[in-house]
Amino acid sequence: MPNRIQANVPSVEFASGEGFSLDLRSFDVAFPPAQPASVFSVGDDPNKTQRWSLADLSAPVGYTAAFAVEGVAPRIEQWQWPA
Repeated sequence: MPNRIQANVPSVEFASGEGFSLDLRSFDVAFPPAQPASVFSVGDDPNKTQRWSLADLSAPVGYTAAFAVEGVAPRIEQWQWPA
C-alpha cells in the first residue's frame, strides 16, 4: 500500500500543474481495497473530485506507477520493448 500511495499522490500533484508546490492538505486520495485509487476531496469544492481520474499502471516488480489526468482518463496503452 505505501508504494501505491507514493505513486498516486505525486501523479495528482503534477497533473494539477503545481507539482510539489501543491499543498498536500488541499486534496485527499482514496485507496479502496481491490479498486482503483480516486481523488476523494479537493479543497472546499466537492465538484472538483469529479474532474480527476487516476489509474495504476503496471510496473516491474518492486516498482509502482500511476497516472492522473484532469477529466476522463483516456485509454492507456503500455508498451514493453525487448531488452
